[in-house]
Amino acid sequence: MTALLRYQAALLLRSNRWIFPLIAYGALIAVGAAASTPLAEGLDWSAAMLVPAVAFITRSMLVAEPDASRAVVAAAAGPADGPV
Repeated sequence: MTALLRYQAALLLRSNRWIFPLIAYGALIAVGAAASTPLAEGLDWSAAMLVPAVAFITRSMLVAEPDASRAVVAAAAGPADGPV
């Protein structure tokens, strides 16, 4: 499992698809923090802006793997409907 996580993280970092969600999240947090709000509202805003950023990064991770690599990983994992 650790090797698979390292592989997926390396693919994402090399693809540079994480840059836009990071910049967008930082800009949205800066806009939300510009107004002087209480701590609870600031944390609400931060959490609300984190959800789309994480969704964008997750989608980027899912499509970052080349087709040939995806086929090799699927073959190494074996059939999906194996014994439970």
